[in-house]
Amino acid sequence: MKNFINSNSNLIMSEDAEFMFTAGSIISLITCHEGVYEGEVLAFDYHKKILLIKCPASSGQASLNDVHLINLSNVTDVKIKKEVKKEDLNSTSLPHLNINKVELRKKQAIEERKRLAKAFDSGVTDEGIEVFLHLSKTIDAVTWEGKNIIVMKNVVIQPPYKPENCIPSNSSNMAGDKRNVNSAKVLEAVSYIKQLLEKYWNN
Repeated sequence: MKNFINSNSNLIMSEDAEFMFTAGSIISLITCHEGVYEGEVLAFDYHKKILLIKCPASSGQASLNDVHLINLSNVTDVKIKKEVKKEDLNSTSLPHLNINKVELRKKQAIEERKRLAKAFDSGVTDEGIEVFLHLSKTIDAVTWEGKNIIVMKNVVIQPPYKPENCIPSNSSNMAGDKRNVNSAKVLEAVSYIKQLLEKYWNN
């Protein structure tokens, strides 16, 4: 296992460093913000010190992966856990990466962080934040509306964010809301979210 950190805890970017991150290699690294990542190298830009790695999905879904864009200037420790063999370098093919999709996910993540910060400012409880983050791991369409959590645009979770606080978004409990009347699909979604909340609170 190779380590590329010098005595000043800065990533060594020597002439050989340009070739130290090859596509297909498995690496582990720690950032100055104590973020820990381990995964497969997809791409490496030596001049910009940018590394693209693929890690197991944080949602736990085996069919998905998380892709991280790492600024090596913020890395305090990096190890090469598995190198690609020289004879395999020419045959290593990079997976197709949908740049537009990556940019969209980036924008969505930034907007969600802004909404999360706004939720903190509006007085959302720690329990509410934890429920929001828990649901966000398995469901993409989770947003804030004041202190309420909106899931898939048609389910509302009101404080204190328990299963019994989960209602259809067009419920009469939501003053002024004139969205479509309850449908079997909406009620099914409410039932599903209630199950997730029950599992969360029971654990």
